[in-house]
Amino acid sequence: MADRPALMAKVEVSFALILCFLSLCSLASSPASLAAPLKDAAKKDGDGFETLGKKAGLVRHLCNETGHYNLCVAAVEADPRSNLKSHRKGILHIVMDKTISNATAILEYIDRLLADNTTKMENTTRDSLEGCSSGYDVSIYELKNALSLLELKNVSQYSDLSSALGSMFGTPFDCDQDFIQRRIPAPNPLTGINNCIEDLAETCLVILDVIYRKHPKKAIRVADRPVLMAKVEVSFALILCFLSLSLLVSSPAALAAPLKDVAKKDGDGFETLGKKAGLVRHLCNETGHYNLCVAAVEADPRSNLKSHRKGILRIVMDKTISNATAILEYIDRLLADNTTKMENTTRDSLEGCSSGYDDGIYDLRHALSLLELKNVSQFSEMSSMLNSMFDSPFDCDQDFIQRSIPAPNPLTGINNCVQDLAETCMAILNIVFRKHPKKAIRARLMIGIITDE
Repeated sequence: MADRPALMAKVEVSFALILCFLSLCSLASSPASLAAPLKDAAKKDGDGFETLGKKAGLVRHLCNETGHYNLCVAAVEADPRSNLKSHRKGILHIVMDKTISNATAILEYIDRLLADNTTKMENTTRDSLEGCSSGYDVSIYELKNALSLLELKNVSQYSDLSSALGSMFGTPFDCDQDFIQRRIPAPNPLTGINNCIEDLAETCLVILDVIYRKHPKKAIRVADRPVLMAKVEVSFALILCFLSLSLLVSSPAALAAPLKDVAKKDGDGFETLGKKAGLVRHLCNETGHYNLCVAAVEADPRSNLKSHRKGILRIVMDKTISNATAILEYIDRLLADNTTKMENTTRDSLEGCSSGYDDGIYDLRHALSLLELKNVSQFSEMSSMLNSMFDSPFDCDQDFIQRSIPAPNPLTGINNCVQDLAETCMAILNIVFRKHPKKAIRARLMIGIITDE
């Protein structure tokens, strides 16, 4: 209470808990008790968590990834739909439902506050509450519609679902900021309540990310498209893919050579790497594209950027932009080449690819200006722009495939590199944001400072 003014409308702690777990049927006051449903299942087996049944084991495993274990377990275990607990998408469905129902409860509470004429309310508080009401209303609508995307049949559905969850994740923070960022901060009757929705939405985002890692884009791409008619030589694809990396190599092992060489000098594998090289290895190991990530960073001469996460993210973003630009220039050369006969369908698709890459590059260049990541809004906008670049190669390939007669695609095998680089950027961005979590960002904003690591 010391860090905020006296509130006109006070919310009892018990009410906050009731609201937060309204649809969880788990009115608990301690983190330990929130996990009780899962722990009880384990006790019956007599061996802690080790002998849990498949459903409970999957719930435990997924929730352990989220950073909100107790909240996640309570949400899932309180839901009666046991058929949804045997697979990841079902568990995500449950937590999304809980997010929607709790957000709806908060929205109804806000509307009751606004409709209460018996309590005097400052105009600034009323204005902020109206902004919160509008934000929650839009996010709930988007998240309800996003439930239809849970089949996750393609990258576009993943991207749209991620965007809807990102919107819900940002809503409570934006709501709190509406009270704080006034010339004279307004009394906030929602303090402490908004956090629950943030945590539920963040839990959904992590589970979605886990699902997508289990069904990566390459599997989606192979399943969605027929055998393509035009093939590109492997050597050319490698040259284009690593044009700006200055690492024209043909094997994954060779891609990591720069980092391995540093380790060999220390005589102890990766264990005795210096701080910079160790951070590069650690970050790249989280991306799913270790060799590509290491090659991109180690080939860059800007050693000052390799000592912190945002610097490494900047390097990989620069590599993504330069490789995407190389592909765009290659497409434009193909379109300008009058010496080679080209089918109209291929030309039309190439023009679509050119436009998509052009937009993706523009977005990503703008995203570089957001790298300070001072608030959730910048993180969300930057994530959206990286998604745009991530989608460009896939959409380009689909432009050739989804015609009545699939068009010959001269970019087959080349697009993958930019997609992998963009995905690497997205993974690093998520790590950077976890290191500067929303609560720390909020605290720093209130005192006017935020620093990199």
